[in-house]
Amino acid sequence: MSIVPPNPTQGQALFEGTQAFYTHDDAADNKDGGVYDHTPIEMSATEAESWCDWFRYINQLLLTGADTVKVRNETGSPLPAGPVRIVGFNVANDCHLVDLADADGAAPADYILGATLATATNGIAYTDVDVVGFDTSTKAVGDPIYLSATGGFTITAPTGADQIQQVIGQVKVVGVSGTVACHINAPAKIGTSWLQAQAVTLAKLVNASAQGKLLGRTTASAGVWEEAAVDGSTIEFLAGGSIRVKDAGITYAKIQNISATDKLLGRLSSGAGVTEEIACTAAGRALLDDASAAAQVATLGLSSAPIWLKMTKAHTDLQAAALTNDIEILSLPAGAVIHAVRIKQSTAFAGTLISAYTLSVGIVGTLNKYASAFDVFQAVADTTFQVSSTVGSENYGAATSIRLAATSVGANLDQSTAGAVDVWILTSQP
Repeated sequence: MSIVPPNPTQGQALFEGTQAFYTHDDAADNKDGGVYDHTPIEMSATEAESWCDWFRYINQLLLTGADTVKVRNETGSPLPAGPVRIVGFNVANDCHLVDLADADGAAPADYILGATLATATNGIAYTDVDVVGFDTSTKAVGDPIYLSATGGFTITAPTGADQIQQVIGQVKVVGVSGTVACHINAPAKIGTSWLQAQAVTLAKLVNASAQGKLLGRTTASAGVWEEAAVDGSTIEFLAGGSIRVKDAGITYAKIQNISATDKLLGRLSSGAGVTEEIACTAAGRALLDDASAAAQVATLGLSSAPIWLKMTKAHTDLQAAALTNDIEILSLPAGAVIHAVRIKQSTAFAGTLISAYTLSVGIVGTLNKYASAFDVFQAVADTTFQVSSTVGSENYGAATSIRLAATSVGANLDQSTAGAVDVWILTSQP
């Protein structure tokens, strides 16, 4: 008796149900009048061989650790041998529905078909199985074979932003019709569709190389993220993760260009709002750069016309450890004329133990020459003020100091606690 040689192809066909077991074998069983001599319980050598092939195939699956699953193709087209994914379940046939797997998007391979599966047909899919007929002629034994972005096998790893890299086998036999020893692995790299929204936390990002870096792109054209250095003279990082513009961090060079000459920045529109450009002519600039009201009068050519000049002083400006004190409120230009003086307090003067407080306007030696003593201790009222109409001129060769003189009664001037006064002087320059 000879040993029956193994037939793995028959064993696989019997396992997958594409070939039925023999009940009788016309080649080995005898018939008497067209009827078999033995019952189906008995076996011929051919029938025994098929059972042995089936057991050998099951043993091979157990040794390799391969997982199998009943599947059905309802795609409307044949599914070729190769990677498939589970897409549903068919209750009537008690098996999973499958479709082509591909690396484009989120459709990884779950199992491998060992042979073409016709549409509307049941079959078996594996996690480990050899697939014959793929061109491996440019590869070597052991080289990885990947899931293709269009379904099936590819020798090149997909690199698209929304593509996965899933090794589904290695080259087993090199050739134009080579063999791939398939084994389902988890994807080594995943694409965009695999990520949940907000899945990448800050902790998952690569560490910044140093403090003072932001994520962006400094290289021209689109591309990968890069670290961008923050200008430390303009921006500063604060505790807690916030950033802000540093004080004095915006230089003139960093402000947008003015649209034209003769412009100032400010706001003409009513209410608060964005900064606007305001026209400023040469004539306006000539006034703006004048250091005093008298200089502006000269710029306007009004030196010979009388003009009111207003000076405001507080009680603190006049304080002294004495009952009298005087300060300069105007440098009268050489040859200028004083026509009148008006004094009006905006806040009544008062102080500890002070019982009276007066102000006058004059020059050194004659402190009441242009305005006699006016009571600023009295209550403020719209009709409480003093106008003096003494006309005078002092010196045609030099400026003269016009003085505001204070006199208190009951306590020194440095005991004042309140008081503010406006002094107007009507002056002209011949």
